[in-house]
Amino acid sequence: MSEKKKLTLTQEKMKELAGFEEVLDLFFDGQKILSAQEARTHKDDTFEIYSFLEKENSRLQQLDNLFSQQMRTHEFYGQTSDLCEQQSMKLDQNKNLLVEELSKEDSPLQKNLTELFNKTF
Repeated sequence: MSEKKKLTLTQEKMKELAGFEEVLDLFFDGQKILSAQEARTHKDDTFEIYSFLEKENSRLQQLDNLFSQQMRTHEFYGQTSDLCEQQSMKLDQNKNLLVEELSKEDSPLQKNLTELFNKTF
């Protein structure tokens, strides 16, 4: 079996042969006729795909490195429990400060509650 080749023509030749596409199909047995510009874009596509695949390969290798080597460090030297303890201590401190501020006689909460009770009763 013979492979079908693509015929590449310049832009001027394509203009000269305009209207004779059916005749060209008969002579070239269904070969694809491309202008020179279209032929270049097909070549450029392969380089774009190759470049994309190289970048994707690099990205995946870096992810593999992260999950296979650096995550081990996290397993052996985890900081989760220490961070949780620090955050719970900060939360307790903030709650205590909030209660102190709201329990003062001149706090906005006390003023609003006093006004509400005075209007209601």
